[in-house]
Formats: sequence, C-alpha cells, structure tokens
Amino acid sequence: MLTSLFRFRRLNRLTGIVGSVPLTTSRAQSAAVVAPNTTTSADRQLPEVTFGTLVLHRVSVYITWPREPGCEADRVVGYRLRYQATDDAGEFISRQLSDNFVLLENVRPNVRYRFQVKYVFVDGAETDWSDDGLVDTTPMNRQTD
Repeated sequence: MLTSLFRFRRLNRLTGIVGSVPLTTSRAQSAAVVAPNTTTSADRQLPEVTFGTLVLHRVSVYITWPREPGCEADRVVGYRLRYQATDDAGEFISRQLSDNFVLLENVRPNVRYRFQVKYVFVDGAETDWSDDGLVDTTPMNRQTD
C-alpha cells in the first residue's frame, strides 16, 4: 500500500496532471460501514478528504510494411524503423527490427506521428529512408480531418 501511494505521489509530481476531488461523508454514511459490535465516538469527525486523481489512456500503434522493397527479397535480413510526433522537432526514435511489423506501445494520445523504414540487406547495405507514413492517435470518434 505504501509503495503504491509513493508511486502515485511521485507520478503526481512528475506529470502535474492531478485533479482534486473533495470527499465529504455524512455521519449516517459513516455509521453504515461500522461493524455491528463496534462503538464510535461522537466527537470523532471525518475531516474533509482530498483525493488526487490521474487518468491514463494507453495508446498503442501497430505498423506493418512490405517484406521486401520490390527487389532482392531473399537478401533482406532486417529493417530500421524511425518515428516521431509531427509536433516535435526533436530526434526520431529508432528501432532495429527483424520482422516487417512493430507494435509501438504507450505513444501519446491525440498526436500525429510520422514514421519511415529502411531495408537492411545481408551484406549490411541499406536502402534510403522510405516516404513518410502517418498515423493519428486521436480516437476515431474524435477525429476531425
């Protein structure tokens, strides 16, 4: 319990996305949860309790592409994939892969990502980066374009 509370508090500090929900309980509601043979003190009052909340939506993106670039299929031994959020001018995130698909987990919701792939051949040579592929992580019922 303490470990979970510590992680929650640490996550609150790191993200800054915390909502507060004041909780008040009436004396009648409090008495309803007391065990039958337990006595309660009339002067004990439940202080106002403020909860911190954090809602996380995990988004995953599955990307696939043709096994070979159209020629030399038997010489393709791997792939290099890179991706980045289109609103981010920073570095691409790169992955070395042996299959022609990848599952990108925990990407940000409501963000458009671009991605590219290179084919790696048995002799170590690589193709140029492909044209951009695009994916939007906005939920289908909220997309506007």
